Amino acid sequence: MPKVSVIVPVYGVEKYIERCARSLFEQTLDDIEYLFIDDCTPDRSVEILRTVLEEYPQRKEQVVIHRMERNSGQAKVREWGMRNATGQFFIHCDSDDWIDKDMYRMMYATAMSDDADMVVCNYCESTDDDVKSVVKGCHTRDVRAFFENIIYQRDQWSMCNKLFRRALLKENFIYPKYAMGEDYVMCLQLVRNSSKMSYIDKTFYFYYINEQSLTKSVSVDTIEKRFHQSIGNADVILYFLEREGLYEQCSEAIDCVLLNKKNILLPLLGNKKYYQMWYDTFPQLNYKIFLNRQLPFRTKMKHLFALLPFRKLYFRYEE
Repeated sequence: MPKVSVIVPVYGVEKYIERCARSLFEQTLDDIEYLFIDDCTPDRSVEILRTVLEEYPQRKEQVVIHRMERNSGQAKVREWGMRNATGQFFIHCDSDDWIDKDMYRMMYATAMSDDADMVVCNYCESTDDDVKSVVKGCHTRDVRAFFENIIYQRDQWSMCNKLFRRALLKENFIYPKYAMGEDYVMCLQLVRNSSKMSYIDKTFYFYYINEQSLTKSVSVDTIEKRFHQSIGNADVILYFLEREGLYEQCSEAIDCVLLNKKNILLPLLGNKKYYQMWYDTFPQLNYKIFLNRQLPFRTKMKHLFALLPFRKLYFRYEE
């Protein structure tokens, strides 16, 4: 059994895959399983990956390059990786990012020495031009407090800076449906299943902010796509929390999460179709949120303007 399985989706990353692959193959931890999952990429990403792999012959037997039958999206690709990983622990790495060469060795060693189910490190956000910021991985070493912090969005829920014991993937684990907010869905469940966590206060992961990504786009089509995908994953979050009997105790925080997903449609509310779609999504929030103590006054006022008949003065989408 490998010590660590690394799950790497591959799609449209021919500009970045070499940097990512080299940082993975140069890890100081020897016993690693690499699962590169080709989501039917239309470019030369896999060809470049195979070329880089030739320079690391000691890694060849550790590498699986799997091609999906059809383009399925990052959520399904990650699910394939998690279902097929064989390592004692697993972690995700996006193929346009890169990592410190000691990342997996130090995280695995910490997990073993502390008998931890999960290990968290810091990560750095960067663009083509410069480093934006270093994000602290967590603000507590208590796993239950960490779970609460993620719900309340005090701590980050990225899967790429967290090493998890594979045994946490229990039979009732719910895989996300879509590639918007899928990290939140998975992280909540895995942290909930953990008994002990450890934290390394070092920056090992380098997250590339792609200005051309779907989340940066403001076209009508991409906004609508983001909305539907986010709502699909929000339904999974609600089901999980209700199943665990947790929704009532954290309802205000979760309502804030749901409102953020609902409000992806805000730029389009000048259009009757999108207004009705927005209004009918989690309709219990339309007036409930005015009593929510977690929401700032400004957010409540923006929501009020969205409800009023003269909303077109604020949301100017043209039919």
